[in-house]
Amino acid sequence: MIIDFFISLSFYFVPYLAGRFFTKNIIQAWILGAFTWFILYFFTAGILNLFGFSNFAQVIRVLAIGISILSIFNIALSFRKNKPRINKKAILIFFPLIAFVTLIYFLIWLRNTPYPLQLSWDTYEHITLANTISRGKLSLLTSQISDTFTFNSYSPLFQILLSLPKIIFQRNLLGVYWWLQYWHYLLTIVASFFLAKKIFNSNFFGFVSAVVASLVFESIMVYSSLFLIPQTLVALIMILIYIQIKQYRLILLIIAAIVVFLMHYVVGVLCLSILVVSFLVNRYNPSNGFLNKVVIFSTLLSAGLIGLNFLGRWQTLGIEEASHFNFSLPQKIVFLFDWYGLTLFAFSLIGYIFIVIKGNQAQKLLLAIALLVFGLSLAPFSYFLKFFVLGRYFVNLLLVCGIGVLLIKLPRFFRMVGFFWIVVVFLITFYKNQLVYKEPLRFENIDTQISKEEVAAGEWLSLNLSKDTFLISDPGTQYVLEAVSGINTQGGAYMNLSTRKTLSEINDLSNKKMIKEKLLNIKDQLSSENKAKRDTIFVIGGRYFAWQNFSEKEKESFFYNVWAPKIMTEQDSAYVDFLKSDQDFKLLYKNDEIAVFQIL
Repeated sequence: MIIDFFISLSFYFVPYLAGRFFTKNIIQAWILGAFTWFILYFFTAGILNLFGFSNFAQVIRVLAIGISILSIFNIALSFRKNKPRINKKAILIFFPLIAFVTLIYFLIWLRNTPYPLQLSWDTYEHITLANTISRGKLSLLTSQISDTFTFNSYSPLFQILLSLPKIIFQRNLLGVYWWLQYWHYLLTIVASFFLAKKIFNSNFFGFVSAVVASLVFESIMVYSSLFLIPQTLVALIMILIYIQIKQYRLILLIIAAIVVFLMHYVVGVLCLSILVVSFLVNRYNPSNGFLNKVVIFSTLLSAGLIGLNFLGRWQTLGIEEASHFNFSLPQKIVFLFDWYGLTLFAFSLIGYIFIVIKGNQAQKLLLAIALLVFGLSLAPFSYFLKFFVLGRYFVNLLLVCGIGVLLIKLPRFFRMVGFFWIVVVFLITFYKNQLVYKEPLRFENIDTQISKEEVAAGEWLSLNLSKDTFLISDPGTQYVLEAVSGINTQGGAYMNLSTRKTLSEINDLSNKKMIKEKLLNIKDQLSSENKAKRDTIFVIGGRYFAWQNFSEKEKESFFYNVWAPKIMTEQDSAYVDFLKSDQDFKLLYKNDEIAVFQIL
């Protein structure tokens, strides 16, 4: 656990150290470093493939360690020469804030989720892709690296950065990711503080913003602060750039724009649009009258986008899953109440009025962006709610403005009383919201999407079986075990329709030869993964049998899954014994939740 704590920091430090050769600015260095590693990975893989070498991980490890040591040496020389002073005031400001959010994270959010168990379903697909990349398999299309990815909504940049700790330290990424989620949560709160301080020029507004950011959890589709995934990271990067936009030269801004786009194509386009607008506003300094017109236009456009809900709903992608993520306007309003309570609607209106009447240039730009992204997020198109991953930073500031203008003029004592009341209100809302999110994940008094027994099974598979082995199970079991073990499956949780039908068919078979034949006919979507000679394992367990109890329609859908671990029942164990009695099914590993058979 402690080892993974330090290893997780390399996700941030290794790119930073690479970018530190080009700039001393921390955010700019990380962005340049991330871009550098993206280029280095593809360049290294291309050269090695050209000459027929397969030692990709070893080369990357040497490069990462070498670049990091040189950069640390360079930083040490710079420190010795310039002797930078420690800002004690900044430490005093941030210490209570960091202590507060850390307590929230570990005493509420992870109270029943011990290391290395996870609460984010997306975690496993990113670990799976990072594991595959660490073996030298690269493509600009994620769907060409692993068939766990059926849609190319981003480049492999995020997973390349995630693979660096894997390659350098040769550790399983599950525990590393457990800590990475915390660092991401902390960074979103810090970014929210600095964004508010920049816009309102007030530490008090910054603290209110940080508290709001730490206690607002968008528990469906968005997940801005508590989950580290490409869409949440790109939003964080964009906010950090936005805060320092005046410090970016054009060439640096272009590279930052490339990184933002590579991190997530769809959310990245929205981020780039806002950065371009911000850059132009800072360069041409439009008049207050012009910005007032922009605010009016943004208000009308936002109302229009929301008003489209009364005309119908539209599916933006021709995939079955999209139909489940096209929510009605009443549903979205309920989500907002779950995330914010009444505070969003009460205080945001006050913030809106204040900025319209007394706001400066930066505040009116904030208001315009908040309105546009809010309207876009509530528009009646599938997946559009995802845009709130960026919108939350600006919408939160509108809410913070409303709170701040009510409290800032009060005497210190009453201001603190009011601030404490706000904290309590948001804390209660957050506590109730996270309980609802975790309810389907409760397993033996633990909130998790993977159990200790599943982790143990995955680690056993990783240590005892070849990475060329092919694993077959239900979608949920495949998904978590492929991430932990590094052993390939057909699509993980996103297995194709043919495989789903095959698994459903064998549930009704009593002829073991036919079961074997059907299982061996399952192929990976990527032809490169279908080795002529490979071992095939069939994994059954509590999840598998729970999935088999779904209706046929549910089995064929990506939307329905067994989200939490399951214990095997006596009936399930009887099926294990049924297979074990046949010479074509060799039992390799078994615990209370999982049985692993090799198909001979």
